[in-house]
Amino acid sequence: MKYFGYLFFLSLLTSCASAPTQEDIDNADYGNSVATSECIMLAKSFISNKLKDPSSAQFNNVNCYRGWEGNVPIAGVKATYGYRFVGNVNAKNGFGGYTGYSPFSGIVRDDGYGARVVRYCMVSSTDEYGICLSQMVY
Repeated sequence: MKYFGYLFFLSLLTSCASAPTQEDIDNADYGNSVATSECIMLAKSFISNKLKDPSSAQFNNVNCYRGWEGNVPIAGVKATYGYRFVGNVNAKNGFGGYTGYSPFSGIVRDDGYGARVVRYCMVSSTDEYGICLSQMVY
């Protein structure tokens, strides 16, 4: 029964998420250019601050490139363009032990007021299904 519930939720989630068209991608506003090193620094700082113990954060496979994250209508999130970051983070939990690496992603944009994270997604290492709904940062 649990398996069928998971399949239903996953199919609902994936049927509601959609990628922009190639024309949308080609004509999108990605904001001002952001250096890869700045994007990675902003991503690590932002993700660290979302953790229970920010100082314990360990990162691997962090990358940043011009890109996008698609629509998630079920969460009220539209396609977001900018500099997409991806990677994995490991950090201590409330008991002081490391939980294992978990994926994260997001978008850094500079709309003329300085580069900042505008959208992110983190999967909890305790999440059995590894599902993440993107969140906008206001």
